[in-house]
Amino acid sequence: MPIRIFSQKGTCTLDNRDVVTCAHSSCGTTTLFVMLDGATSRPSSGDFSRELAAFINIQFYKLTKAELVDEKGLLKILKFAQTELQHKYVCDFSSILLVLKNGTQLFVINAGDCCLGFIDSTHNIEWKTCVHTFANTLQEKSIDNIKNDPLRHVLTKSFKAKKYVTPDIQYFNLPGNTNIVMATDGFWALNHAQQYQLLTKTLTQFEPEDDASFIILENEQ
Repeated sequence: MPIRIFSQKGTCTLDNRDVVTCAHSSCGTTTLFVMLDGATSRPSSGDFSRELAAFINIQFYKLTKAELVDEKGLLKILKFAQTELQHKYVCDFSSILLVLKNGTQLFVINAGDCCLGFIDSTHNIEWKTCVHTFANTLQEKSIDNIKNDPLRHVLTKSFKAKKYVTPDIQYFNLPGNTNIVMATDGFWALNHAQQYQLLTKTLTQFEPEDDASFIILENEQ
């Protein structure tokens, strides 16, 4: 299961507020991919995202095999994390995408504007999860239709330190001959040429305005 992780700091903040990690369960049967995008408007949201990712990874390793068969174990971790971090990060929030790979099935939990998609052999991406922004709150729109809309920067759902918000949950079967991509909005809002160059490692100079990150999971079926 080859994995590629990319994260590039943008110019609009002093720190990279994207956090991308992967962790393996103690029983060795599942892998958890964690993607967080800390709020640009909150100075401590980068620290919040980094601490949240570390907390999730530690608690994930403690889950039993029975707690890994569905999303319930991960939701328990998120509720625990929110109560543990709320007093330290009162006003901070982050977009969150958790992807649990269990055999040939993916459990996907998301809140905010991180996204999961499938990449075909020509590097075209079909985005499969919904982002939670004002650009698509009244009408369902594709990523391509909202990437240039300034309202996409206003989130309608996220993971908040102050209050627990129930995320979206989806299930996917791993498709054959298709790679999986998980990305922050700093990546999916790029034009197709820039995305292709980053995916194929042919873009030599890259300094985005927003932090841009992705995880590629190569499907070996």
